Amino acid sequence: MDLEFGVYGNKLSRKVICFTSMMILFCTYPYVFNLFLPLPSITILMIVTIGLVCLLIGLYKIRIQKIFLSLILIQISAVIVSMIYTRDSEYVKQLLYIIWLFFFLVMLKYFAGLKFFLYIYNRIITIISVFGAFSFLIVLLTHISPLFEYTNMDGRPGFFYYLTFTNTKYGSIIRYSGIFDEPGAMASWGIFSLLTNKLWVKDRKIEPFLIVSLLFTFSMAYYIQLVLYLLFFYFYKLTIKRILSVFFVGIVFLCLVFQSKDTDLDLYRISLARFEYDEYTGSLQGNNRKELTEKTAAIFKKNPIFGIGPTAFYSMDYMADNPFEVFAKDGIWGTFFLYLPLFYCLILGRHHRDILFASFIVLLGYQQRPFHINILHYTMLYLFLFSTYYCYNQKNAVN
Repeated sequence: MDLEFGVYGNKLSRKVICFTSMMILFCTYPYVFNLFLPLPSITILMIVTIGLVCLLIGLYKIRIQKIFLSLILIQISAVIVSMIYTRDSEYVKQLLYIIWLFFFLVMLKYFAGLKFFLYIYNRIITIISVFGAFSFLIVLLTHISPLFEYTNMDGRPGFFYYLTFTNTKYGSIIRYSGIFDEPGAMASWGIFSLLTNKLWVKDRKIEPFLIVSLLFTFSMAYYIQLVLYLLFFYFYKLTIKRILSVFFVGIVFLCLVFQSKDTDLDLYRISLARFEYDEYTGSLQGNNRKELTEKTAAIFKKNPIFGIGPTAFYSMDYMADNPFEVFAKDGIWGTFFLYLPLFYCLILGRHHRDILFASFIVLLGYQQRPFHINILHYTMLYLFLFSTYYCYNQKNAVN
């Protein structure tokens, strides 16, 4: 595979930078390691990243890509406006994360290579997903106990089952979360790997393993996004014979799940039952965000332009993880500029079907798991941007 390394340094130094970048990411939330290991604080990680990049910049003359620099400066300006209007000093944290992101991506792009980083990162996510699916089967069949327990940031207990972490188990049935804090996060970031691989990296070996293993997170959002992924990228290419084959395999799988209902191996409860209509809540059983959405929407309607600010938002009852979270917190102004890289991807997708489809799938995912102010969210959004940007340029070059 012809992987694009960074501009500067040799292969060894580029691999070292790639490894260092990955370790910095793994020390942060929503990766699970910082919940039970004495890892460096965010402040130390930020200082290390910025210090390392400044050292590298001092050794080489670097020309920053205009689109990247422009988006960063626009986001910084928008956050400053929000901070002035709401008088909320919590926005300083967001500014620091954007600055951190800038140095972090400079390190990746020029000294490791974005495509090379994604190639390695996506393979790691695939291996972790396969381990998670394997762990699900082992726990289901052997009823083994977790190796140890820990406490999640939200106070819920977490469990380590030798090859995967999880915070969700029903007897001998677990929803694996890989190296993330919960199963939904594993599925959500798995989608990013699936899409960046499809658009740019094009590592054909990992796609089938990633698709199948993520099914065992039993994430309702993943199932919806996966159906769209298959429809957009594959279904129109299939012959009638292959469509019937896929349909037959699906029917067999559904029959097996139905047969498990009300047994000791009740897979129905954590999969298909989540799509049943709940008359009491007026929503699907798997939609545990309906009440949160209604409460947060009411806050947004009172402050639609700039929101109420993060300090006021997080001091209230829990209202995160729903489509109106960012709108209520940052208003229409803050939401637009927060998702600006994604909107740019949608613009690139006007004349490129794959980019448009991938951007829509990511946008849909943000309705269920909105953007949170941490380095992983910023990093993955910009890596998706670069994936679409280079995919766009490659297709234009071919044309």
